Amino acid sequence: MPTDALRLTDERRRGVPVTIVTGTVPANVIREIAADPAPWAAELAAVEDLRIIQLHDDGAPGGHWPQFSAPERTARALLEAVRETPGAPGEESGHPAGQ
Repeated sequence: MPTDALRLTDERRRGVPVTIVTGTVPANVIREIAADPAPWAAELAAVEDLRIIQLHDDGAPGGHWPQFSAPERTARALLEAVRETPGAPGEESGHPAGQ
């Protein structure tokens, strides 16, 4: 785990699309954090293209290891995220990713 401060200086990083796949924190809570960020969430708030995929309905049991507790849903979420990301593999060729 890094312990030294990390200094990010290239402002273009904020234009890189970001997808959060969450199995524990509801999407609306993540959006609330980004809307009024504490210092630890400042980079999240600065992301220009933030997409959140929530694996479970609000109140449904989730977990920190969705690849074990909900492997099919997790796989679908990851594939969905990749397919909807500009410049994703396969986009230039016109073939779906992985083909």
